[in-house]
Amino acid sequence: MALALVSFGQTVKMNILPVILPQELSISVTIDQARTMPALLNAIYYQIDPSFLNFHKKGNYTFIIRIKSVRYAVYGNYNQWAAFFAMQPLGPPNESRIDR
Repeated sequence: MALALVSFGQTVKMNILPVILPQELSISVTIDQARTMPALLNAIYYQIDPSFLNFHKKGNYTFIIRIKSVRYAVYGNYNQWAAFFAMQPLGPPNESRIDR
């Protein structure tokens, strides 16, 4: 009987496999490049609060936008971000993606 328990324990250990998750892909783009990507454009609009524009600073503003397993580092200066948020969004984030 002891032999049966030992062999059962070994079987259980051998059937447990580590789960390997895909690594996130990181992409750096300017806000002007992001305007050519509808899904990213909408994700930016819905993931960033434009109230940061109330505090003008020199240099670039960089935000991390996530779409599924991809991280986009989107950057631009104050004027570029102000122009971006002056535009109308394309619609809810899911409408910019077409499932086929």
